[in-house]
Amino acid sequence: EKRLVLMKRLEETRDARDDGAEQNANSLTTVPGITPEKLAEAQDSLTKAKRYIVRNVSFRGDPVTMSDLNRLDEYYIPLMIKESRLNNEAVSPKAAVGYFGITASAAADVEQDFAFEGRLTKKADKIYGSPINNCVYGMLNLWLSRNKYAEQSRYSEVSPEDKDKLALMMHNKGPTKIGALWDKLGANSYRDFQNKLSDAL
Repeated sequence: EKRLVLMKRLEETRDARDDGAEQNANSLTTVPGITPEKLAEAQDSLTKAKRYIVRNVSFRGDPVTMSDLNRLDEYYIPLMIKESRLNNEAVSPKAAVGYFGITASAAADVEQDFAFEGRLTKKADKIYGSPINNCVYGMLNLWLSRNKYAEQSRYSEVSPEDKDKLALMMHNKGPTKIGALWDKLGANSYRDFQNKLSDAL
């Protein structure tokens, strides 16, 4: 039974890795269902979310800057396409909500590590449901995956670029699951992790 659970997690992680979160921005409108209009709406929500974050959000007492957010710019839209096909009304079978596929546990992680000012702190507002709010939580969750969880000591030999890829996997499957698989497989690099995932499957 434990082996079946592990295999299922391996398969889900492979899917998260391979499902196109690193596509070139120039090819995004060739994805089925992605129109220039949807792309423009998503970009607008991201821009407004960035403004909110810079004005209102801090991490352990330090403000989150525009350069912090722009550092991961190339991943936002591809990740949103993977999670929701740019449909902020999307809800997955696992209750992942909106553009970025935010779950209650991911939202809780964000709220635990970041301090908010303003209306996003009101639980009754369904804080990660609206387009802008979902982008706030999505960007912060990816930032947290990259700058907190992907910097854990188990990943000390991983290159900065590969830590970005790990962060994308963590956004989708959660840092705890990815960390457990990393340790279980005895990975020592991102490529080694990929190879061992493929071998296990």
